[in-house]
Amino acid sequence: MKQERTDITILLDASGSMQSIREDAIGGFNAFIEEQKKEEGEANLTAIFFDSNRFEKWLDGIDLKDCPALGDEYRPGAMTPLLDATGRTIEETAARLSAMDEKDRPGQTLCIILTDGHENASGIFTKRQIKEMIRHKEATLGWEFIFLAANVDAFAEGGDLGIKAQNIAAYAASKQGIRQAFDALSESAKYARKREAIANLGRRIKEGK
Repeated sequence: MKQERTDITILLDASGSMQSIREDAIGGFNAFIEEQKKEEGEANLTAIFFDSNRFEKWLDGIDLKDCPALGDEYRPGAMTPLLDATGRTIEETAARLSAMDEKDRPGQTLCIILTDGHENASGIFTKRQIKEMIRHKEATLGWEFIFLAANVDAFAEGGDLGIKAQNIAAYAASKQGIRQAFDALSESAKYARKREAIANLGRRIKEGK
């Protein structure tokens, strides 16, 4: 196992309501990647876009240093199957890591979920199932989960999924809000990569840090 390597998966809502902040979501994502490239230690990145018509792995476990800039690949549309996308992400991430040689397997796994609306299109997974999956991965493998949400009670929704309160944040569904969300997310990812507590993600967004 490579203790200095972190596996990062970003599950990014691409439902229609993200269209109004699309350009800033792209800019925030790219800024996040550039900041993470500056950090010490190795990292792999998986980036997934989801709506009710697709579950698209834009990047699949590539070296973070090789990550290209996001652009036209991010095309918001349709509805928000948040539970199904989260469940599939956890299952496929676990399968990918299990398939690695032990010597190449990352010592830390970070799953980031960013959404801007209510769950309204899932038909496979329930909240209870997702909560059990998240709690199991945290307890047995030490995975970290981060949840950022707009237009919902982020702490209630994230808590229902089993995510720790300090790893949850609400952001404004605006150009400034999505940028602040990615800025705060970048700081939290730095803590997680160093195996340190994420230290109140929500407060950093509220304070604009």
